[in-house]
Amino acid sequence: MFLAPIELNWSWEDHHLTLSSGVFVPTGSYDAEGIKVGRNYWAVDSTVSYTWLDERRAMRSRPRQTSDDEGPVSGVSDAGGFRGEGLGLGPALLITPTVAGRDVDVVAKWLRDVHAVNRSRGDLVMLSVAFKVSP
Repeated sequence: MFLAPIELNWSWEDHHLTLSSGVFVPTGSYDAEGIKVGRNYWAVDSTVSYTWLDERRAMRSRPRQTSDDEGPVSGVSDAGGFRGEGLGLGPALLITPTVAGRDVDVVAKWLRDVHAVNRSRGDLVMLSVAFKVSP
């Protein structure tokens, strides 16, 4: 499970920049000899992301690891940095209802991994709610 309690967002036209920091929580089962569903450790992950949101086109996600992994990699004698990358495609929906006199953005995304190197494939389903904070 990944929790990102606060994100900072800047938007101009169809372009969006996000800075966030979150925590991986040690959930799920973990067996040192078997299948690992959970991570079995706490970890902090910071992210910078850019999105071009054109309501007429599909959404895209392209994560790319920029630094080498450190430490032993299970079952690999020379991991060579073990950098991961992927590509996810899918739809997004943005609605902006007015709640208590304030515009509230509600964004739903479904991104399916169509390419993965040194990482598992999967689906990302996100629901986010955002509103401007005025001084």
